[in-house]
Amino acid sequence: GRFGARPATSTSPGPGGALWPAWSRRSWLIGGAATVTAAALSARLTGYSRGPAGLRYLGDWQAAVLMAAAEVILPPPLDAPDHRAVAVAVDRYLATQTSETCRDIDLMLASVEHGTALTGASLWRFSRMRPSARLAHLERLAGADQPISMLYRGVRDLCMLGYWQQPAAWAEIGFGGPWVGDLQTPPWAKYAALVAPAASVPRGTRGTRGTRGASGGGSA
Repeated sequence: GRFGARPATSTSPGPGGALWPAWSRRSWLIGGAATVTAAALSARLTGYSRGPAGLRYLGDWQAAVLMAAAEVILPPPLDAPDHRAVAVAVDRYLATQTSETCRDIDLMLASVEHGTALTGASLWRFSRMRPSARLAHLERLAGADQPISMLYRGVRDLCMLGYWQQPAAWAEIGFGGPWVGDLQTPPWAKYAALVAPAASVPRGTRGTRGTRGASGGGSA
């Protein structure tokens, strides 16, 4: 080659006398970097624990992100089992939403889960970080400019949606529970006692129609 440079691709005898491409140092570096990148992506995208039973929309990784966020966002007295109930409540809500809304939620959760290196919080994914590191990541998202800050607000709102559906959280705001309950409860029985029979007429009008008919017949 020119100036005595070696060809970019050379060959060397391989098994059985076949000629195989000789890998350059650059090829080894690129191959090694690709292997490390693939391993890192695999570590980030796999290894999730199974989510709560009965989920209709959320996958295991989405439920893991929500539960990890709920642990550091929500106030006491909720504990770990109730964080799973938060994911179930959010799943019930998302199952009624449009496909466009669900895609936006997926993108938001993925950004929170895998954007930890961008905020300097950790090289680990969000759901595998310590609680203190998770909180720091969310606080940095909250303090960023839009649209980055919307990632925090979206995750927070989903967690609160699941939180306020739990009876354990109602005492904090003085909420005594839903007014509409089981149809077999006593309040409904009291209401049923006030309902008039189907063939009845309003009080004060009974016999009016017959009186008019009688007077009309007499005058004729």
